[in-house]
Amino acid sequence: MPSNHPAPPGGFQPPDDKPFIYGNHNPDQEIKSNLAAAAATRVVGGMSTHWSCCTPRQYANASLHHNERSDLFSPDEWEGLYKDCEKIFSTDTTGKVFADSVRQRLVMKKLKEAFDEDFRKGVKKDGQKAARQVSPMPLACKQTADNKAYIEWTCTASILEKLAEPNTSPNFTLMSQAQCDMLKIDAAGQKVEWASIVDLVSNEEYTVTAKKYIICGGATLTAGIMAKFVFKSELALDTFCPALGKYLTEQTMSFCQVVLKQGFVDEVINTPEHLDKPEDTPEQKSSTKVIEHKKQHPEDPVPFPFEDFDPQVYTPYSEDYPWHTQIHRDAFGYGELPSNIDPRLVVDLRFFAQVEAVATNYISWKLGSTDAFAHIPFQAVAQGQRTSPRDDDRASSNSPPPIPISSISIPYPSNPWTQTRSMTHVASLLGDYIPGAEPQHLAPGLALHICGVYRAGKTDNKEESVVDRAGKSGA
Repeated sequence: MPSNHPAPPGGFQPPDDKPFIYGNHNPDQEIKSNLAAAAATRVVGGMSTHWSCCTPRQYANASLHHNERSDLFSPDEWEGLYKDCEKIFSTDTTGKVFADSVRQRLVMKKLKEAFDEDFRKGVKKDGQKAARQVSPMPLACKQTADNKAYIEWTCTASILEKLAEPNTSPNFTLMSQAQCDMLKIDAAGQKVEWASIVDLVSNEEYTVTAKKYIICGGATLTAGIMAKFVFKSELALDTFCPALGKYLTEQTMSFCQVVLKQGFVDEVINTPEHLDKPEDTPEQKSSTKVIEHKKQHPEDPVPFPFEDFDPQVYTPYSEDYPWHTQIHRDAFGYGELPSNIDPRLVVDLRFFAQVEAVATNYISWKLGSTDAFAHIPFQAVAQGQRTSPRDDDRASSNSPPPIPISSISIPYPSNPWTQTRSMTHVASLLGDYIPGAEPQHLAPGLALHICGVYRAGKTDNKEESVVDRAGKSGA
């Protein structure tokens, strides 16, 4: 992604017609069409090494405007698929893991009371029939068996379990410091003949043959690997796989941080029993935890125990409020706190809105140049015309797969109740803004939720889909 920051006075600056190409810079990329904060993960484990583990389901209501879920599967099929995935990912769909957190209970209680009061006072959308909901965030995690104070967050290693350990199965090998360069397709474009693997330490290249080949490189890297083997197999991308790279979507993202209201914290200090539930055991009671913390740490002005889990709450996507939300604490770099603020008092709010999938938001590949990983950079175009690579721009035989990191500008949803206005209102119900973390639109691409560039379809219409509903491409 080319930078729009000029060099300091006296420092080298390239000519206007020759921008930097080092790293992942695509010399043909227009700065205004970048998703400047987008990134791809190359380590073993992929995005599971840094994701938030939030796993809400897509909103599904075919009779209303904001339906998120495709009709690729029937409702019963979707239900079965979701249940299978939630089992694999250890998704806590009931909120049990964080149910006993004092802060979880406080945030849930205060938002529910405020949403109910909003509805009674008429602070609602036209046609809204019930108060806005607040629920525990579905999270891919579980408490460890040996120590309930620790949480195991789902990642590739936890899913693979023993297979993640070396030499545990003769039928499974997990390789590090290696990358898939490309797949060789036969002349008819119907069969993969072999996969090219490159050892990143020795630069040795070798081939692997198999009955089936599954590419799991994330949204942009997977599309790049697919494009690479199309180019190197001397197939025309617009004929073999014309939808590849098209229909790129990314969620817009708003963010802020608040410190919990003085009155809320005072209530926990003075009457923590208000957070207790009738079914609580003595150990589960918030009042027990707060009183015990006071005894153990009388010098601490904050009533929340040090081991108290962070709040993990959301307001579910709905027709009235068509955006995904995260009302929680997380460890992203842009949410770092000033040293003089106790993190137990802080709540992060992240709101995400969907965008329309259109063919004119797409990526194409700049052949003939490489990035820091020797990958082929790509160009992203918004609301433009798709271009085909020239014959002399095809990949050389030893260049690794394309790198799709840069992306496009995407218009915000045309909705008078924008995600940021909604987030600002919810934030005002909880506390006041931390200086520097007031409501803001974050840089495009920071959500890291890029989709669509190798999307699935029900038919053989190659203009609209890359793979079928089983995830299989034409090759």
